[in-house]
Amino acid sequence: MIEQTIYNLLSDVAPTYPLFHEKLYPCLTYAIISGLERYDHDGNSNLKTIVVQVNGWDTTYAGAKALQDSVFQKIDGYRNYEIRNVFLESKQDLYEPETEIYYCVTDYRIQYREAI
Repeated sequence: MIEQTIYNLLSDVAPTYPLFHEKLYPCLTYAIISGLERYDHDGNSNLKTIVVQVNGWDTTYAGAKALQDSVFQKIDGYRNYEIRNVFLESKQDLYEPETEIYYCVTDYRIQYREAI
């Protein structure tokens, strides 16, 4: 499944967790935030598009930015049999004053072919 492929790619960069999980810093979290089915004249084309939000968390801004940059280097333009392409959609740098944690939010649009 595409979720396992995404997890495998991200876990090569840093410890990776589902979005709502107790975290040890530095780490990455991710969530699929939207999806789209593609159809052709014969019905479902099995070509899917999802937007995956990847968050790089750290106790320093530099650490969070380094995670964001490492993820970009790893998955931007990534292709294999399942994944057709990966494109950067948006980036944000954020800070949680209550916990004094920095995080960089990056959205990627991923087109992939679902196994039949």
